[in-house]
Amino acid sequence: MIRPIPPQGWPTHGGEMGQRIRTHDWASSPTGALETWKQSLRTAVDLMLASGFPTVLHLGPGGTILYNDAAIPLLGSGHPAALGRSIGEIWPEARSGWEPVLRRSLAGETVMLANLPHAIWRGGRKVDGWFTFSSYPLRDEDGTVAGVNIVFIDTTDRLAAERRRDEVEARLRDSEERSRIIVETARDYAIFSTDPTGRIETWPPGAEAVFGWSAEEVLGQPVDITFTPADRAKGVPDEERRLAASRGSAADVRWHQRKDGTQVFIDGVTRPITGPDHALRGFVKVGQDVTDRQAMEAALRESEERFRQYGEASSDVLWIRNAETLAFEYISPAFEAVYGLSRTDLLTGNQVRRWAELIHPGDRATALDHLRRVRAGGSLLSTFRIQRPVTGEARWIRDTGFPLLDAGGRVQRVAGIGHDATEEVELNDRLRLLVGELQHRTRNLLAVVSGLSKKTLAGSGSLEDFRARFGARLDALSRVNSLLSRLEDGHRIAFDELLGAELSAHGVTDTKTRSSHVTLKGPPGILLRSSSVQTFALALHELTTNALKHGALSQPGGWLEVRWRLLDHGRHEKRLEVVWRETGIAVRADNDDHPPRRGYGRHLIEQALPYQLGAETDYKLSSEGVRCIITVPLSSTMAGTSGEVDEPDG
Repeated sequence: MIRPIPPQGWPTHGGEMGQRIRTHDWASSPTGALETWKQSLRTAVDLMLASGFPTVLHLGPGGTILYNDAAIPLLGSGHPAALGRSIGEIWPEARSGWEPVLRRSLAGETVMLANLPHAIWRGGRKVDGWFTFSSYPLRDEDGTVAGVNIVFIDTTDRLAAERRRDEVEARLRDSEERSRIIVETARDYAIFSTDPTGRIETWPPGAEAVFGWSAEEVLGQPVDITFTPADRAKGVPDEERRLAASRGSAADVRWHQRKDGTQVFIDGVTRPITGPDHALRGFVKVGQDVTDRQAMEAALRESEERFRQYGEASSDVLWIRNAETLAFEYISPAFEAVYGLSRTDLLTGNQVRRWAELIHPGDRATALDHLRRVRAGGSLLSTFRIQRPVTGEARWIRDTGFPLLDAGGRVQRVAGIGHDATEEVELNDRLRLLVGELQHRTRNLLAVVSGLSKKTLAGSGSLEDFRARFGARLDALSRVNSLLSRLEDGHRIAFDELLGAELSAHGVTDTKTRSSHVTLKGPPGILLRSSSVQTFALALHELTTNALKHGALSQPGGWLEVRWRLLDHGRHEKRLEVVWRETGIAVRADNDDHPPRRGYGRHLIEQALPYQLGAETDYKLSSEGVRCIITVPLSSTMAGTSGEVDEPDG
């Protein structure tokens, strides 16, 4: 048989591999020179080179291979040296897998292997790939198997897509399962769906737990049964579906109806369900049973309202501060009345500094230290003075501070109650003064009674005369105490009445306030402040007692002159000026060699009167006797005239 000689330059096509097959030295290979190749082989080579699939020809028992351009990426760095070599040489790692396949195909069998891994070179680097192989025998003209034709079909992308699809489907199944578990186990959530008209299509256990109906009872029923009769009458279910369809969602936060007729508060939303064509398929409703939370919030609002009313009604200052910044979170309206500053001004700028500026400088450091100690967790009672910014008036504040803790026991806020204790402090001061004065007055009273008895006895002609005079003077002493006791009844006492009663009680004047050693001059009926009478009377008592014991009334040549008058002091205030002057006796005057003796009476005049009554006092002891000037604020309601009225000299 004569073999056709291949045309000059065969193969004439096939790209790079066609050129390489054409120029390769086949004469030294088992296949022999190109011109000796049978037509069947040349035809197989032409088909291989023209194929778009990676194709490899395995020729003869030795396994000489040829391949097309599409197979180059399979060979990677083995190209182009792989041409004319065996599969075992170019893919030694796959030799054990290829040899059984090649034997079967050389024996005449077509072998198909799907989706096997095979490395491939892409973009200059080796990556994993998957291929389906078809290995079938290549026969020559007489039907003898001369080799094997191997076609590779790249399934990498398809397998990757299938794997991604499988992963997505697995995640979807997992998500659906989790969603099912969540829906079925969320007992305080009602998650169910309806058709476009609002008829219930799904009803999981959570919906049954919230509303009370079983699935058998509600499937196919209108969702309207879950709404209250009032909302059904207003068309709320239809409006909710309309809003959900047009806007994508509709809030469903309202009271709903349960099977047993009770109501449950739902915090939820309704959303539309649409298909791929965006057509409305129904609605899904998701709602949480927040009835207990609603009740707690209502109770909290009620508690806050009670606290607000309490804070607004209280005359004490209620305050709450942030523990970290010490900024006020709440301060009651009483602050403005107590501190004399608006809450708006207090809360502007640095609130701690603004509050501290209101505190008396002498008490400021202590008050701030107490605030820091409360923030550290202590509970303290703090007393300090404030100065009202407009009037400058001083007020005493008794403040009880305490910490407010969070659930972890940490100080989250500090709070307190500030009480205006000015009246209590002043009352305590007065009580202390009165107790001391009571002791002193008792001693003086005994001395006065003793002196009265001796003086009366010395001037009495008989025992009967003594009894009459002494009884009258004891009555006068009782009258001054009676005048003081009238304060409890709300009466006002005139200065001349108080002075006359005091002098008469000590036997200085008779009932008409006349004496040969006493001059009284001033307008009658000048009413004193109720709060000042007791202290003022004590001062007069001290002056009178001193005059009787040591001063002008203790010696025959002594003389007592008391003058008083009204003074204008500002727009609406008047003051009483009293001048007490003793003369006609020799006493040791105050000087550098003999500093003034500070007895209780002098302490009362020089310190208690200014402190308690806002009085101005000037007490001097000269060589002739005492001169004391007392100026005190008066009651706004006064009787009598403002001019001087002279009392007759005794």
